[in-house]
Amino acid sequence: MKLKLEDPNFGPLPKRLSEAGGAGVFDCETDYPYALSLGFNDKDIRYYLENVYRGKIDECMQRKLNDANFGRVDYYVELTAPGCPPDQLVGDYEVISEIGDVYIDDGGFGYQPGDTATVLDCSGNPDASAKVEITVDQRGVITSAKVINPGANYTCIPEIIINTDTGYNARLIPVLKFTRAEDVPPGTQVLQVIDCVGRV
Repeated sequence: MKLKLEDPNFGPLPKRLSEAGGAGVFDCETDYPYALSLGFNDKDIRYYLENVYRGKIDECMQRKLNDANFGRVDYYVELTAPGCPPDQLVGDYEVISEIGDVYIDDGGFGYQPGDTATVLDCSGNPDASAKVEITVDQRGVITSAKVINPGANYTCIPEIIINTDTGYNARLIPVLKFTRAEDVPPGTQVLQVIDCVGRV
């Protein structure tokens, strides 16, 4: 659903929200609750303050904006590929999935250099065959995640958790890569791929 503030027919926010007390400061005590009372939500307010508003923001409101979960908007897109024509069901083969890379969706905050990452398999159990090494900067933010051992045989996107006593909000997403399965031992979990490229 389109954010209210992205709809040109909805806005703009009342002048009072951008000139609290005549000082041009958006604050937690008056402007934030007033915006909520008008029907705006945290997503609307974050979008407005980050993309439209040109005044100052008080310290309390800035802390809210620094929190990655305040007014967070997650966009998801689902794509469905068409099936092969019935007379073209050829070119199928088996693949083995493994972790090829790790995308840092949110580096979080408060982490320490000794913190570690654990990969959970599709059942939610620690995967001993996969190892990811994280790097934390001086601000306590996770800045990189290196795949040391890729694991194998994933039938889902595995989860990565951070072992920490001090850090919060990091979100690391494994990116799978697929290798053709050749001479795999019996019992190895493989995925079936039907390649329709050039056949439709």
